[in-house]
Amino acid sequence: MKHIHLDETTSTNSAIIQFEHDAPVYLTATSQTSGRGQRGNSWESEPGKNVTMSILVTPRHVNARNQFAISRAVAVAITDVINPSLATVNKQAAIKWPNDIYVDNYKVAGILIENALGGDSIIRSIIGIGLNVNQTSFVSNAPNPLSLASITGRELDIDNIAEMIATRVVELIEAIDNPGSYNSIYHSRLWRRDGEWRFVDTASGKEFTAGIDHVANDGCLHLETDSELRQYYFKEVAFIL
Repeated sequence: MKHIHLDETTSTNSAIIQFEHDAPVYLTATSQTSGRGQRGNSWESEPGKNVTMSILVTPRHVNARNQFAISRAVAVAITDVINPSLATVNKQAAIKWPNDIYVDNYKVAGILIENALGGDSIIRSIIGIGLNVNQTSFVSNAPNPLSLASITGRELDIDNIAEMIATRVVELIEAIDNPGSYNSIYHSRLWRRDGEWRFVDTASGKEFTAGIDHVANDGCLHLETDSELRQYYFKEVAFIL
């Protein structure tokens, strides 16, 4: 797979589009000046300390209605790559719905996926990944960032991790053959999969307690309260940390 590295760019998701003819391809950057996260948030990353990358694929075999299969595959791929390092300190990465990567109650990675649709197919998918690797001090107002180095007590090879993630992401996406691909693995690695937790309905602002029942193939989160089963799509509900 082709790899492009830039010393600096505004956003790897924006920069990689010019290399669409090389897909699958991944692009890394030492520094991002305008790294983007979900919900329009910025992504803090000390230059040269973390994985800041985008992967461009053309998954035309994935139906446009099944876009969440891409998100699920990417989250599983990242946990596949980083869990061996975390296992050295008896830790394991979990997937916070829909696709943030957590260790315990700390966020180690964020994912931003931008799909271009053509008819019933996904003609292009740009997968932006920010993974905290060797940065040990965070100055933004993000509530709970943490790096792999802080967890494991040792610095890790950023370039090797980026290459392994890109390879695994492409591998899993190419193997998607139905809307539920990797569903059981995704559910087994869900953050707060067991027990009851506090949530907030973002439309009403009301808090409630519920347990995760399952995540549907379209990404809808099904939560079970004492009295009902509630369904939420992305941005309609939030965990209370």
